[in-house]
Amino acid sequence: MLAQRHDIPISALKSIPDFTGETSISPLEHIQEVANVYNIHGITEDDVAIRLLASSLKGKALQWYRGLAHGSITNWDGLGAGLCKHFEDKSDHLSLQ
Repeated sequence: MLAQRHDIPISALKSIPDFTGETSISPLEHIQEVANVYNIHGITEDDVAIRLLASSLKGKALQWYRGLAHGSITNWDGLGAGLCKHFEDKSDHLSLQ
């Protein structure tokens, strides 16, 4: 049986900021912004939250998302964790050696 696919409210789509992975906004900050949007719009379905976050990805972030294996993202936490891992701020880990 196929999982039910819920509609994304247009007003929610228009409310989310873009994430490219190339700005000063961290992936975690972006995820929190998207979570705020889906909370404001009363979105409770995981499939909608995932598609809402995915639709905010542009540039390098979208390229990363499109490169994921089909079916590898099954929930909000998985997409968030993957996004954070791939676009984490590595400046804290740099050495001056």
